[in-house]
Amino acid sequence: MLACFFLSFFLFLLLFVWVALLLFWCVRSFVSRKQALFFQSVHRTRSFPFPSTHPPPSTTMPVKFKDMSKKSKDLLSKGFDANSSVSVTAKASNGVKYTANIKSKGEKAVAGDVGAEFKHSSGFEVKKLAVSNDGKLSSDINLTGVVDNTTFGLSVVLLPLDLLADDGKGKEKAEVNVRHEHEKFSAGLTVSPVGPTSASLDLSVAAIDNVVIGGSYQGHLDDAWEHSEAQAAISYSTGDSAVALGASKLFQKFQLSGFHQHNADLAFAASVGLTREDPRKASISVGAAYNLDADTSVKAKLDVPSASTDDASLSLSFKQKINANVRLTAASKIDLDPNGDDLFGANLALGLELGAL
Repeated sequence: MLACFFLSFFLFLLLFVWVALLLFWCVRSFVSRKQALFFQSVHRTRSFPFPSTHPPPSTTMPVKFKDMSKKSKDLLSKGFDANSSVSVTAKASNGVKYTANIKSKGEKAVAGDVGAEFKHSSGFEVKKLAVSNDGKLSSDINLTGVVDNTTFGLSVVLLPLDLLADDGKGKEKAEVNVRHEHEKFSAGLTVSPVGPTSASLDLSVAAIDNVVIGGSYQGHLDDAWEHSEAQAAISYSTGDSAVALGASKLFQKFQLSGFHQHNADLAFAASVGLTREDPRKASISVGAAYNLDADTSVKAKLDVPSASTDDASLSLSFKQKINANVRLTAASKIDLDPNGDDLFGANLALGLELGAL
């Protein structure tokens, strides 16, 4: 019991210090920027014979709503896949990119797919066209240039002889979407006419300098129109730091995330989530990424999913680019639950990427 207590205390102390440092860096960036803008405005009010050499204040272009906390999400999720994999990429002279992937799924199951990507100068783009080993056909097609700053899209998933799943929600899908991006906002609308009929709308707006607010709504048609999801978020970002606060699950779940690029090689991220049902059980994740050199990078993250050492884990990731056509990856997850049956037990997943990296 004493060992569990000290381990829990150490984990929470480490998480508290990490989150505090991220918030400190973001606040310091915000204050430094406001001071620079203040001195710039004072400088412009005075009479000088020569024009000011201070650069004009930059404005934050609004990102898509789903990307408002992208930096922290990517650092805390990408590269930690627990499944071994092999991927091959090739690019033809006409610009078509071909991919093939094989990934382990459990002890005996294996998943794989082959796909292609293509972009034409007319604005027609096939972002994804893939066939998996279970017969699933997936495609994402975009068209730009028809209307200024507007992208039209079509997303389709087809399964062989399986139009509807057992739950009636449907595994297959056909979605039509349109997105318009402006200097001050980004808005998207997605409509699915079949399996089941549904619609979603998202909007993000650059409220003031470096601050973006946004929200999204999803609903589907059953016997009557039902609300599926409602989300809202606000984010503040500078060149090297970003903080986002969001609400999801019809405002039943909340998450605060932060990201800081310390230098060109070192970055930190943290995320804290809680629910209205049980706000005492907060989920906490902290992580870091470091580039050892131009071809080698390592990542680590600590996950505490329930504000205690229950199911706590440490994940590690390694990437090594051997040459222009070969890259090796490795990921491991270490159990830190002192009450579990496999304390400090670890699994290892290896990956091999071949082709045009």
